Amino acid sequence: KNVSMLDPTHAGTLIGFRSLNENKQISNINIKQFTSFPKCKTIKFLWIGNSYGEDTCTYIHEIARAAGVNLIVGDAFYGGSTLAGHKTRILNGEKSYQYFKNAGVEKVGASLDEIIADEKWEYVVIQGGGNNGVQGILSSYNEMPFIINHVQQWVPNASFGTTVLWAKGKFLEHTGDVALERYNDSSDKMFEETVKCIAEVEKANDLDFILPNGYAVRQMNLYSSCDDSSLATSYFRDNTCHNDERGRYLQGCIVFHAITGLPLDGNSFRPAGYSYYNYGLVATNGVTDFEALEIMSCINDVYATGKFRTCDAALPEFPKAIALKVTNYKSTYKIGEFFDYSTVNCFATYDDLSTKRINTFVGNIRRPLTKDDKEILISYDGLTISLEIEAEWINYED
Repeated sequence: KNVSMLDPTHAGTLIGFRSLNENKQISNINIKQFTSFPKCKTIKFLWIGNSYGEDTCTYIHEIARAAGVNLIVGDAFYGGSTLAGHKTRILNGEKSYQYFKNAGVEKVGASLDEIIADEKWEYVVIQGGGNNGVQGILSSYNEMPFIINHVQQWVPNASFGTTVLWAKGKFLEHTGDVALERYNDSSDKMFEETVKCIAEVEKANDLDFILPNGYAVRQMNLYSSCDDSSLATSYFRDNTCHNDERGRYLQGCIVFHAITGLPLDGNSFRPAGYSYYNYGLVATNGVTDFEALEIMSCINDVYATGKFRTCDAALPEFPKAIALKVTNYKSTYKIGEFFDYSTVNCFATYDDLSTKRINTFVGNIRRPLTKDDKEILISYDGLTISLEIEAEWINYED
C-alpha cells in the first residue's frame, strides 16, 4: 500500500491509500475514523469510454466529498475504445469491460449492460475518440444515437453529455504520431477539429451538457505550472497523452463543477500521488496547493467564456463566506519573482458564523512581478481582499 498525507497543520487532513505494485512500511500514524454524510441525495454519474475516462474519473468523488457532496462515479472502461467498439460489444453482449466505481475496481469482465443496470445513473457521459485519434472526425460519432437509446432503456430520465477531448500535446508534433497525422501534424488543428465536431454531435443528439476537458487542457498552457511543448513540463505522463496527477485532478474538477454547479474555490482535496510502474513509467508527485489554485483558476476561465453550462444538480444550501481575513503573507519580493501564495494565511467567516482557514483562494497575478505591482487580489467565494506588496530591484553589489 502507499500512504500519503497532506500538511498536518491543515484542517481536515486526510490519509489516503492506493494499491501499488511495491511494498511500503509506515509507522507513527494516528488515524481517526469518522463518517460524515451530506444532507442531500446521492448523485450518480456514469462515464462510458476508454483510458481517458479512467484518468477523468479517478478523483471526482474525492473532490465532491471535500465539498460535502456524495457522488457515485461509475466508469465503464475499455482501453482505446471508439464508439463503434462500444456498439459492437453491446450487440455481442461481451463481458470485456473493467467497471470502476469511485476509482476502485468493482468488476473485471463486466458487460456494458451490467454496468448500466448497476445504478440509477442521473448523468451519463458517452466519450468519443479512441487511441487512433478519431475524436475530431464526425463519422466516428455515428454510433452515439444507438448508445444513448440503449442506455435510456435502464435510465430513461438521465441527462446525457459528451466531452471535448484534449488534443495530443505539442511535443508530439513532427514525431510520426499517428493521431496527429490525421490533423496535418498539428495539435492546434486536432483541437479545432474536435471542437467543431462536438458542436455538431451536440446538435444532432440533443445532448444535455458538454464537458470542456480539452478546453481546460489547452487553457492550462497559459499558466506557469503547465507547458505542453515537452512531456516533462506538460500535464501528461506518456506519449498517448494520459494525464499525470495534476491532469487527473484537472479533469475531475471539471466534471464536479459541471455536474453540481458548485464553485471549486475552497475545495481542500489534493491528490497525494500515484505510481505508474505498471505502465512502465513513474509519476509519483501529487498536486500542490499552488498547482490546485492554477487548475481551479483555469476552469473558472473556461466557464467564464459562456460556452459551457453546468447541470446544477439539486443540492442543499451550503454556508456562504461573508468575510475574508489574511493574518500573514510575504509582502516583499525581487522584481522577476513570483508571488508566493503558499505564505498567505487566509481565513473565511461564513454566514453560519463559523471560521476556517482556506487554501484554495484565487490570486490575480500569476506572472513574474514588476516594479508597478503594488497589490495582490485574493478572491474566494465571491469575496476579494487586497494585499499590499513591494517588488524591488535586486542589488547585485550586496
